[in-house]
Amino acid sequence: MAVIVEDGTGKPTANSYATAASCLAYALERGKAFADDAAGEAALIRATAWLDAAYLPRWRGYRTHARAQGLAWPRTGASDIEGNSIASDAIPSEVINACCEAAIAELATPNALSPSFVPAQSIKSASVDGAVAVTYRDGATDANAQRMALTAVDDALATLIGVLPKPALFGESGRA
Repeated sequence: MAVIVEDGTGKPTANSYATAASCLAYALERGKAFADDAAGEAALIRATAWLDAAYLPRWRGYRTHARAQGLAWPRTGASDIEGNSIASDAIPSEVINACCEAAIAELATPNALSPSFVPAQSIKSASVDGAVAVTYRDGATDANAQRMALTAVDDALATLIGVLPKPALFGESGRA
Protein backbone atom coordinates (compact mmCIF):
# COMPACT_ATOMS: atom_id res chain seq x y z
CA MET A 1 0.00 0.00 0.00
CA ALA A 2 1.32 3.43 -0.91
CA VAL A 3 1.66 6.24 1.58
CA ILE A 4 -1.10 8.84 1.26
CA VAL A 5 0.01 11.88 3.24
CA GLU A 6 -2.52 14.05 5.06
CA ASP A 7 -2.08 17.61 3.82
CA GLY A 8 -4.63 19.37 6.02
CA THR A 9 -7.64 18.80 3.76
CA GLY A 10 -8.93 15.81 5.74
CA LYS A 11 -8.28 13.17 3.09
CA PRO A 12 -10.48 10.12 3.73
CA THR A 13 -7.75 7.78 2.44
CA ALA A 14 -4.78 9.40 4.23
CA ASN A 15 -2.60 6.91 6.08
CA SER A 16 0.45 8.96 7.10
CA TYR A 17 1.46 12.36 8.41
CA ALA A 18 4.84 12.25 6.63
CA THR A 19 6.40 11.03 3.42
CA ALA A 20 9.18 8.47 3.45
CA ALA A 21 11.51 11.09 1.95
CA SER A 22 10.74 13.66 4.67
CA CYS A 23 11.13 11.01 7.36
CA LEU A 24 14.49 9.98 5.88
CA ALA A 25 15.64 13.62 6.00
CA TYR A 26 14.37 13.89 9.60
CA ALA A 27 16.28 10.75 10.58
CA LEU A 28 19.51 11.81 8.88
CA GLU A 29 19.42 15.22 10.63
CA ARG A 30 19.37 13.36 13.94
CA GLY A 31 21.85 10.59 13.13
CA LYS A 32 19.15 7.94 12.99
CA ALA A 33 18.41 5.30 10.36
CA PHE A 34 15.38 5.20 8.08
CA ALA A 35 14.79 3.72 4.64
CA ASP A 36 13.10 5.66 1.86
CA ASP A 37 11.58 2.49 0.35
CA ALA A 38 8.59 0.16 0.62
CA ALA A 39 9.65 -1.02 4.09
CA GLY A 40 9.92 2.59 5.26
CA GLU A 41 6.50 3.41 3.83
CA ALA A 42 4.94 0.41 5.57
CA ALA A 43 6.59 1.51 8.83
CA LEU A 44 5.14 5.02 8.36
CA ILE A 45 1.64 3.64 7.84
CA ARG A 46 1.88 1.46 10.97
CA ALA A 47 3.44 4.31 12.96
CA THR A 48 0.65 6.72 11.96
CA ALA A 49 -2.06 4.23 12.96
CA TRP A 50 -0.32 3.70 16.31
CA LEU A 51 0.16 7.43 16.85
CA ASP A 52 -3.53 8.16 16.30
CA ALA A 53 -4.62 5.28 18.54
CA ALA A 54 -2.16 6.08 21.33
CA TYR A 55 -2.50 9.87 21.45
CA LEU A 56 -6.00 10.74 20.20
CA PRO A 57 -7.44 11.00 23.74
CA ARG A 58 -4.74 13.55 24.65
CA TRP A 59 -5.15 15.89 21.66
CA ARG A 60 -7.34 18.96 22.00
CA GLY A 61 -10.19 19.77 19.66
CA TYR A 62 -11.99 17.43 17.30
CA ARG A 63 -11.54 16.19 13.73
CA THR A 64 -12.22 19.00 11.26
CA HIS A 65 -14.10 16.71 8.87
CA ALA A 66 -15.47 14.37 11.56
CA ARG A 67 -15.36 10.71 10.60
CA ALA A 68 -14.98 11.55 6.90
CA GLN A 69 -11.24 12.13 7.31
CA GLY A 70 -8.87 9.19 7.56
CA LEU A 71 -6.67 10.41 10.42
CA ALA A 72 -7.01 12.31 13.70
CA TRP A 73 -5.51 15.50 12.19
CA PRO A 74 -6.45 18.11 11.03
CA ARG A 75 -8.43 19.21 14.08
CA THR A 76 -10.76 22.10 14.83
CA GLY A 77 -10.48 23.83 18.19
CA ALA A 78 -6.97 22.48 18.75
CA SER A 79 -4.31 24.41 20.61
CA ASP A 80 -0.94 23.78 22.13
CA ILE A 81 -0.33 23.72 25.89
CA GLU A 82 0.35 27.47 25.87
CA GLY A 83 -3.09 28.17 24.39
CA ASN A 84 -1.87 28.99 20.87
CA SER A 85 -4.51 28.02 18.32
CA ILE A 86 -3.70 25.49 15.62
CA ALA A 87 -5.36 26.16 12.26
CA SER A 88 -8.13 23.71 11.40
CA ASP A 89 -6.36 22.81 8.16
CA ALA A 90 -2.89 22.31 9.67
CA ILE A 91 -0.90 19.26 10.63
CA PRO A 92 1.40 20.46 13.43
CA SER A 93 5.11 19.87 12.95
CA GLU A 94 5.05 18.11 16.32
CA VAL A 95 2.72 15.45 14.90
CA ILE A 96 4.85 15.02 11.77
CA ASN A 97 8.04 14.70 13.86
CA ALA A 98 6.38 12.24 16.24
CA CYS A 99 5.23 10.20 13.24
CA CYS A 100 8.82 10.05 11.98
CA GLU A 101 10.14 9.03 15.42
CA ALA A 102 7.58 6.24 15.66
CA ALA A 103 8.31 5.11 12.08
CA ILE A 104 12.04 4.99 12.80
CA ALA A 105 11.39 2.71 15.79
CA GLU A 106 8.86 0.63 13.84
CA LEU A 107 11.26 0.14 10.92
CA ALA A 108 14.02 -0.97 13.29
CA THR A 109 11.72 -3.52 14.98
CA PRO A 110 8.63 -4.26 12.87
CA ASN A 111 5.38 -4.46 14.88
CA ALA A 112 7.07 -3.29 18.07
CA LEU A 113 4.54 -0.46 18.44
CA SER A 114 1.60 -2.87 18.53
CA PRO A 115 2.92 -6.29 19.46
CA SER A 116 0.74 -9.36 19.60
CA PHE A 117 0.50 -10.76 23.09
CA VAL A 118 -0.24 -14.33 24.14
CA PRO A 119 -0.63 -14.40 27.95
CA ALA A 120 0.43 -18.04 28.27
CA GLN A 121 3.75 -17.22 26.60
CA SER A 122 4.61 -14.73 29.33
CA ILE A 123 4.95 -17.49 31.93
CA LYS A 124 8.58 -18.42 32.44
CA SER A 125 8.01 -21.05 35.10
CA ALA A 126 5.31 -22.47 37.36
CA SER A 127 5.40 -24.87 40.27
CA VAL A 128 2.95 -26.56 42.64
CA ASP A 129 5.19 -28.00 45.36
CA GLY A 130 3.01 -27.35 48.38
CA ALA A 131 2.32 -23.83 47.15
CA VAL A 132 1.74 -22.22 43.80
CA ALA A 133 4.44 -20.00 42.34
CA VAL A 134 4.41 -18.37 38.92
CA THR A 135 7.28 -16.38 37.41
CA TYR A 136 6.53 -14.11 34.47
CA ARG A 137 9.07 -13.15 31.83
CA ASP A 138 10.39 -9.66 32.46
CA GLY A 139 7.57 -9.13 34.96
CA ALA A 140 5.11 -8.69 32.07
CA THR A 141 1.58 -9.88 32.70
CA ASP A 142 -0.43 -7.98 30.09
CA ALA A 143 -0.27 -6.54 26.59
CA ASN A 144 0.42 -2.98 27.77
CA ALA A 145 3.57 -4.16 29.52
CA GLN A 146 4.76 -5.51 26.15
CA ARG A 147 4.40 -2.16 24.35
CA MET A 148 7.44 -0.13 23.44
CA ALA A 149 7.75 3.14 25.36
CA LEU A 150 8.83 5.91 23.00
CA THR A 151 9.98 8.91 24.98
CA ALA A 152 11.13 10.50 21.69
CA VAL A 153 7.47 10.57 20.57
CA ASP A 154 6.34 12.02 23.90
CA ASP A 155 9.09 14.63 23.60
CA ALA A 156 8.06 15.51 20.04
CA LEU A 157 4.42 15.93 21.15
CA ALA A 158 5.16 17.69 24.46
CA THR A 159 3.82 21.07 23.34
CA LEU A 160 0.55 19.46 22.24
CA ILE A 161 -0.09 16.97 25.03
CA GLY A 162 1.62 18.58 28.00
CA VAL A 163 4.08 15.87 29.04
CA LEU A 164 5.24 16.52 32.56
CA PRO A 165 8.95 16.46 33.37
CA LYS A 166 10.08 13.19 34.87
CA PRO A 167 11.17 13.31 38.50
CA ALA A 168 14.84 12.75 39.28
CA LEU A 169 14.06 10.11 41.89
CA PHE A 170 11.46 7.38 41.96
CA GLY A 171 9.88 5.66 44.94
CA GLU A 172 8.33 6.60 48.21
CA SER A 173 9.62 7.89 51.48
CA GLY A 174 8.20 7.76 54.94
CA ARG A 175 9.08 8.12 58.58
CA ALA A 176 10.49 5.17 60.42
